[in-house]
Amino acid sequence: MSELGESAGNNPYHGEEQFTNLLTGIANHEAKLALVAIIASQPDVWFRGADLFHEIKDRQGDHPGWIPERKNPINFCIESLAPVGLVAKGSVATTRGEVTAFKANDDEPDAVEQGFAMSGALLEWSLDHSKISVQKSLGVTAKKGVYRTPELRYDIIRTLVAQGGDLTHQEVTDALHSQQFTVAEVRKNITELSRYDLLTNWTFDSAKDTTLEIIRPEFWHPGLELTELKHESQVVYAALQRLWDTGKREIHLHDLLTEAASVDSNIDLSSLRKYWHQGASDAAENMPGLRLAARTYEPGKFSSVAINPAHRDALADFVDRLEVVRLDPSSWKDFQKTAKQIINNPSKMATIYAKAKQFSANANAATDGGESTNASIVDLLRQNGAMNAGEIHAALEQQGRKLTKEVIYAYLKKLVKAEDLVSDTRREDPSRNRQIKYYFLPEADNLIPEGK
Repeated sequence: MSELGESAGNNPYHGEEQFTNLLTGIANHEAKLALVAIIASQPDVWFRGADLFHEIKDRQGDHPGWIPERKNPINFCIESLAPVGLVAKGSVATTRGEVTAFKANDDEPDAVEQGFAMSGALLEWSLDHSKISVQKSLGVTAKKGVYRTPELRYDIIRTLVAQGGDLTHQEVTDALHSQQFTVAEVRKNITELSRYDLLTNWTFDSAKDTTLEIIRPEFWHPGLELTELKHESQVVYAALQRLWDTGKREIHLHDLLTEAASVDSNIDLSSLRKYWHQGASDAAENMPGLRLAARTYEPGKFSSVAINPAHRDALADFVDRLEVVRLDPSSWKDFQKTAKQIINNPSKMATIYAKAKQFSANANAATDGGESTNASIVDLLRQNGAMNAGEIHAALEQQGRKLTKEVIYAYLKKLVKAEDLVSDTRREDPSRNRQIKYYFLPEADNLIPEGK
């Protein structure tokens, strides 16, 4: 057997850049971390795809937690480990000719050592904290844009762990270690982390978090008649007058929308939400008939996010381990020893791979071939009537199916194309312009359950 090495040393990683690349390349999946430990613990061995597959299978013993597809390990090498300098690509001679193989990258020893240590630190963490996963904590690496999701997710978690209390979305953004992250991107990732219950998140909604006081229902403006206003404005003042006449002084959005609809049943309720929001401002200059009466938020604080107390210890441990790997090379040997102990323990390896599958949307979808998920979606709609993708996703998660929303959308699209389902786009909230797509069985005759 011959060995022909191909250096991956053209992209040096040092210091912060090296740590960030390892974080985004391998830290977001238990199966990647185990693969790194297997390869780095045998630095002189060239591994073909078949070799890596059997390493993973055999190291789980007689009761494997998950046997991935045969190409899964070598694809991780190609797509994740090689780009961050952990493995070198080469080939080995076999009876069938030259076959692609990978080994620990001799040209980037620091990256290999730190990646090996990171695998031990996070594999042990994953075993210690069974209810959460590096996959959900850091997200997927692939992303169009100027940053990679694990980098931002880790910065958000690290900032909130360090703070200890709650911060606004803007405060989190200001505290991050990079200027490339916008408030919008931070908010989107906070929302996703909250969906996995890792964070507790609140965002101001003027409809829910404010009460307005009617101070003057009559329209008054020098040189301007009520009839000269936009139709929506005229309806608002008519509604306010009716509410005033019935003794209403403090009102909620629902009161305004209901009364406005009684004035004009064809009124666009979404445009009225805008008037409400203007009235909910501190100055309320855009809606002279209303002023802020009460609110359930601190003045000027329109969002709040913190670590979910149920996962505070786990995420603090997560950050502590990664920071030690980032800052203290003297710790690497101990973490590498931990990694070796884990990959040489069949029970622990089976647990790691069971967890890798449990939290992987792609692995779950591939395992059942799609048929089981399709059947579950159809059963849900048969039992509950029309549901939107978010409701379907939440219901499947309760059944133990850890699929991303993107995967759910793919299933729904195929079911609609096959005419097994029908879809209809509707307004979930008449006061909002946003439309939601609902899915239902063809025999349901296009009926949306009451309240939807």
